[in-house]
Amino acid sequence: KFMVVGLSGEALEAAQEMAPANVELHRPVAFEELQEIYSRTRVICQFSRQESFGIALLEGLAAGCVPVIANRCGPAEVFEGSGIPVIDQMDADRAAQAISAAMSMDPEKLSAIQKKVLPSFDCTLRQKKLHAVIHNLIRQ
Repeated sequence: KFMVVGLSGEALEAAQEMAPANVELHRPVAFEELQEIYSRTRVICQFSRQESFGIALLEGLAAGCVPVIANRCGPAEVFEGSGIPVIDQMDADRAAQAISAAMSMDPEKLSAIQKKVLPSFDCTLRQKKLHAVIHNLIRQ
């Protein structure tokens, strides 16, 4: 079973026409509902060519989901060397293999990935860096 969350407008209409029976489509949801979805999900995928960073991937990782990404743009940089499944070329067979690998990932490996990736995006650390940039700009 697959879930696509956050579609609206023409994208939702097109997906509704093409989605097979094992795909649930959801409009954008509140953060609290998204957290609940993450809590009952094992894998989070983001293959978008438009999403340049992938904050949903980090949210999913923090909630215990194994991210699966396409090797392009921001997510590839964020998760570089982390050990998550990465798809070098988008096709259904490679995506299925990566998702299968993510679903069978050992919890200890997921924990190691969380410890490697998530500290770089800690809010306190990001606030300190932003304050340092602002302070340096003021001093100039």
